[in-house]
Amino acid sequence: MKVAIFHNLPSGGAKRALYEFSKELQRRGFLLDAFIPSTANEEFLPLDEVVHRKFVYPVKLFPPSIDLMGFRWMHHKGLLLSHVVNQKHIASEINNRDYALAFVHHSIITQSPFILRYLRIPSLYYIQEPLRFVHEHRLIAEPIPLSFRRSFLLNVHGLFSNALIKSIDESNTLHASRILVNSSYSHESVMRAYGVNSYVSYLGVDAERFRPDENTKKENMVLSVGSISQFKGFRFILKAMGKLRSKPRLVIIGDRDNHDERTVLTALAGENHVDMEIKVGVSDSELIGHYNKAMMTVYAPYLEPFGFVPLEAMACGTPVIGVGEGGVRESIVNGTTGMIVERDPDKFADAIEYLMQSPDKRRSMGKNAIEFVRERWTWEKATDNLVAHFDAVLRKG
Repeated sequence: MKVAIFHNLPSGGAKRALYEFSKELQRRGFLLDAFIPSTANEEFLPLDEVVHRKFVYPVKLFPPSIDLMGFRWMHHKGLLLSHVVNQKHIASEINNRDYALAFVHHSIITQSPFILRYLRIPSLYYIQEPLRFVHEHRLIAEPIPLSFRRSFLLNVHGLFSNALIKSIDESNTLHASRILVNSSYSHESVMRAYGVNSYVSYLGVDAERFRPDENTKKENMVLSVGSISQFKGFRFILKAMGKLRSKPRLVIIGDRDNHDERTVLTALAGENHVDMEIKVGVSDSELIGHYNKAMMTVYAPYLEPFGFVPLEAMACGTPVIGVGEGGVRESIVNGTTGMIVERDPDKFADAIEYLMQSPDKRRSMGKNAIEFVRERWTWEKATDNLVAHFDAVLRKG
């Protein structure tokens, strides 16, 4: 089967999912061609390695032209227009070739891409999550005092920009032949955001790469993984660890850094007397080494739609303590492969303390976790489900 792939993704979990799906589809004999705007990130897990051909289409970037009330309105509109033109051209290229269907992913600009409007072949659109900043209430970790004028200008700009992006995102989404999501939680989020049905097509983990290493000894260390952002819950973790009687070392590994957030975390670590180390941009082999060295992985992002981290940790035989929000509730088996806890620093600290003092429980959870991942969460099983959706869309026509 010939499949056209479209994405305009940054680095991160969504790109990893596309890469792993493509690798497994290619292994099964699917002929995959990737069509991408020049704004897509192809340095992180480049698709050249897992597709037949990759075509890159330049995006014309409009220079800022009008500064109204401190905001570059024409630049913003020009950027959207350039992506309409780019993706309409890509759709034409796909339509004029003999692809059975298009496997479509997010655009960093509008979330749901414009290409969905212009494809004349069946399209499966994989939504990792709705565009949260326009569909959900803004998460405020630390309120920032603003002058009335500054606050007013930001609100006016936000209202106009968010309304425009929300309208585009919703309209583009409705053109997909079928919508796939990564969890039951995401299914509900899509229903709330767009008012349309979607189908759960779970992601997976490479259990041949993420695996236990018998030669690696456990250390008095707790691991947390995610981009250095307030939305990943590291502040909460530091506050919880500050309540421990005996504090292990905390290692945070991120794929993207943020200087301001790193400064906040460093100050919090000092206030809570936590020995913290932040590493950014490590290789998969180093990440796997840390999963194996850690007593446990702690995971507390806000409403994470799915999250690879619990699966990666469990595949390495390391139990996970996660906050019971979002898709995390679907990947951790509470009491068996890890622990699911409320977003309460005292309760989270109690869970860490319990596993620290229970090495036999950690080992049994780790063993259960390995078996659980290999039975249910491999990319082979995830791709079985994806291919079933391919077939369903083609039968429907």
